[in-house]
Amino acid sequence: MSSEAEMKSEATVNELDKLISLAENVSDKLKELDAEVTSIKQRQYWLVGVVYIIICLSLSLLLGIDLLQLDRVFQVATSGFLMIVTIPVMIIYTTSRRRILKLREDIEVESSVLKELLDMIHELENYGRFIESIDPVTIATYRMRLKRLRFSLK
Repeated sequence: MSSEAEMKSEATVNELDKLISLAENVSDKLKELDAEVTSIKQRQYWLVGVVYIIICLSLSLLLGIDLLQLDRVFQVATSGFLMIVTIPVMIIYTTSRRRILKLREDIEVESSVLKELLDMIHELENYGRFIESIDPVTIATYRMRLKRLRFSLK
């Protein structure tokens, strides 16, 4: 009977360890996705700033505000060039916006996976306490690992 309880205990510990390792991997993936979204948002802010500067400069040239003392033909040509440059910048902005939406979908999926894993871990941990065969140090180690994971889930 004792060996059967030990086998159950060992199986429970192994399953718990596998689930926590998987949850840690999912948590790391969530952190990477969140960092990527933040990076893309920063690039978008820069793009909006560039577009704003281009539009202001183009309008000042087209309206004839002679900040740089330029010839009228050169003003129109420069303004046209700046407006043409705005098109690729806006395409890049739109593409990055789509990328953020895709990343947010991935974050939702990974978050739901992590939530399910945490639920399974909690059930397995309760079962481990029920059979009372897992030593307290192992339980404490798992709890510390789980506390780190819970902070990464929003």
